[in-house]
Amino acid sequence: MSSSLNIMGQKFGKLTVIERAENTKAGKTRWLCQCDCGNRKVVTGSDLRSGHTTSCGCAHYEKTTLIDLTGKKFGRLMVLKRVFPPNTKNKAYWLCQCDCGNTIVCASRNLREGSTKSCGCLQREIAKERATVHGFSGEPLYHVHNMMKQRCFNPNNKNFKDYGGRGIQVCKEWLDYAEFRKWATENGYKQGLSITTGIIVQKIALGLRYLNNKRIGDLAHSKRSKKD
Repeated sequence: MSSSLNIMGQKFGKLTVIERAENTKAGKTRWLCQCDCGNRKVVTGSDLRSGHTTSCGCAHYEKTTLIDLTGKKFGRLMVLKRVFPPNTKNKAYWLCQCDCGNTIVCASRNLREGSTKSCGCLQREIAKERATVHGFSGEPLYHVHNMMKQRCFNPNNKNFKDYGGRGIQVCKEWLDYAEFRKWATENGYKQGLSITTGIIVQKIALGLRYLNNKRIGDLAHSKRSKKD
């Protein structure tokens, strides 16, 4: 093979030529190429040089079906940019920054369907709270607080579709049970008051969060929070 036909190491679009591959039955020279997305593809030299083939197929997929998530927020995750982990053919992955400061790579589907909402810190916080002995776990209000977070952050919760699935979140101050308990006590809650898992929620529109501007005493008669 003459050196003029040796294209090893050259780049054509998203494809970098790695090595010679077996010729076609018609005798055309073929090359094994590495795509920027991580996949590999065997391409004829003529298709590379003519520009007929410039990727493993991911370029066409991105052009026709990819939804750009850059700059969007999903739970605690802010999407920073598209990334290309190995062996992820025709799947979009994104580098995200969590509210806690950590970064994580997530698939588009997991972000858009709500199955991934943090770097893992949310699940750790919930687990830690469950394991923490603070003397309050037997209180009805503790159960209210736990269920409120479950509805907003846990996609497996049966009520998630009406809360977290609609963009409703818990305000930052209320993530901590001690802060939530302090607010509740200062705003009329006391032991024995009839309080159910939804009476402290104000849902004025989709995408809004649980807000602490309703006094518990004003809502103590409620049996259950209903979907708007």
